Amino acid sequence: MYDGHILFLDTDPNLVAQVTDVLTTVDFSITSSIETPEIITWLTGNKPDMIILNPRILNETGYQICADILNDEVLKEIPLVLVLDEKFQKDLLQNVNLKVADVVCKPFNPKTFLGRITFNLIKTKRIQDLEALTNLPGKVYLKEDLEYKTADSQKFDTIFFDLKAFRIFNKYYGFERGNQVIKMVFRIIREELALWPIDFAEIFHLGGDRFAILMDLGYSEDLAQNIIKRFDEEILNYYDEYELAYEGFVITNRQGHAKKWPIMTMNIGIVSNENRNLNNWLEVESVGDELLKYSKSMAGSRFVRDRRRS
Repeated sequence: MYDGHILFLDTDPNLVAQVTDVLTTVDFSITSSIETPEIITWLTGNKPDMIILNPRILNETGYQICADILNDEVLKEIPLVLVLDEKFQKDLLQNVNLKVADVVCKPFNPKTFLGRITFNLIKTKRIQDLEALTNLPGKVYLKEDLEYKTADSQKFDTIFFDLKAFRIFNKYYGFERGNQVIKMVFRIIREELALWPIDFAEIFHLGGDRFAILMDLGYSEDLAQNIIKRFDEEILNYYDEYELAYEGFVITNRQGHAKKWPIMTMNIGIVSNENRNLNNWLEVESVGDELLKYSKSMAGSRFVRDRRRS
């Protein structure tokens, strides 16, 4: 049904047998035993579609080997899922700062585990439908991720980004410079996001000048503030001296009336189900559009968070 080769290594042989039974029933092929000191060599030669392992099976070098996999130019494209014992050291995992595809803690239901595995495998195959400018997944994938999280009752923040006056900038300077701004926005989001100890966060390019981040709770407001600060500083580099002197464009319309368009600004809406129920993608998108509209009604770059509880 799904097809794919998975390397699954764990310290509990009974769990390995149970998970292998579930995964093979839907046509996954499983490798569950290799010489662990040779894991990097084995992976390079076999390149499975996913790596699922408990770092404890690799003894004291477990987390370091995980880091080696994620830093390898060939292996880093393979999704890595960690299976952690019930009493694992959370601080240790945070300290090594591994950007893994997923973390699953024991005990878990093997059939529920199958759902998470297939979800992560689907995400890795999005390379065939990436947005051309940024190589990011688009709106359809954000919708899928949010539908999954709402159905699974997971808590999340979704940050929606939009640029005010991008259209007139694009028309005045041309598409090439407009594309440079889009790439700049993506770079700022990516760089700022990397500074925070967030277990799960993914960036999406919704098309044109619109981006989104789906992430764990906790850092969205500070992240939004930092991104806005960087954007307001860097956007000035994309305007010519004449427009900078006038703090924007002065354009005469067909009726001969001059209209001023200020320097481009960034608007951000933060949607969260931390304190209210959001049942599906449509509800999240609707709240996000509402927040962006409100943010755009005010001057300057700013973020707005939905703080309603119902």
